[in-house]
Amino acid sequence: MISNLTLCQKANSVKLNMYSFGYATVKSNWNGYVKNPEFSRLYYIISGKAYIEYNNIKLVLSPGNWYLIPAELSFDFWCDNEMEHLFFHITLTSADEIDLLSKVSEPVFMEDDSEPNIIYSDFLKSESLFSALTVKEKIYNTVLNLVARSHTILEIREFSACVQKALEFINNNLCEKLDLATIAQYSYVSKCTLTNKFRKELNITVLEYIQRQKMFKAVQMLKNSAMSVSEISKKLGFSEQFYFSRCFKQKFGLSPLEYRKSKIN
Repeated sequence: MISNLTLCQKANSVKLNMYSFGYATVKSNWNGYVKNPEFSRLYYIISGKAYIEYNNIKLVLSPGNWYLIPAELSFDFWCDNEMEHLFFHITLTSADEIDLLSKVSEPVFMEDDSEPNIIYSDFLKSESLFSALTVKEKIYNTVLNLVARSHTILEIREFSACVQKALEFINNNLCEKLDLATIAQYSYVSKCTLTNKFRKELNITVLEYIQRQKMFKAVQMLKNSAMSVSEISKKLGFSEQFYFSRCFKQKFGLSPLEYRKSKIN
């Protein structure tokens, strides 16, 4: 018997999260700028066309193609006439909850002859587990093919036990007021040890990571709930709405209300 436990462990440590799945027809009012997106966007173009521009490179979104726009890549988008498409907001994450697809340096695309718009028309209004798993299987396969085309090597970062514990605590308590002392206590190390290890292993400080994850949580709340900006600010443990809005705009280039009203899907 041959057993590959390492492969199993790696497979079990990664998860594909789907935050949005939908269909839309957009027109010339579909335009704007996306700054430092925290999730990756996956589009399938059914008809018409639109454009994105990143790093002074213009890309046409054409029918019959899948497009992966990786997390953290800022881009302009616009449509001259009309575009019909399917869209997905996704992340592929491990313990740090940072999208592995952000390692893809630029958008990638590929043709698909299977007419997925017909396939997905059966699932857009379905809430069954079978539908969810069927769509997720298609997204997994599509993303893996796109990543292969980009020649990107995806690797899971290994973390020390205390950093792993800290990440777990932070991501399970984003709606609390988090402080370094509490996180270090949960991680069974001193504040100094956690600070040094965290910065060494993630290249950011504990507080920077908390802020980053809270902003991502805010994006989800703005898009998927009717909570007011004030309610979201309080829910995420900010002392005042003004500071929350300032942090949000600094990160994404839009105020929370502007983000909620933005036309990009």
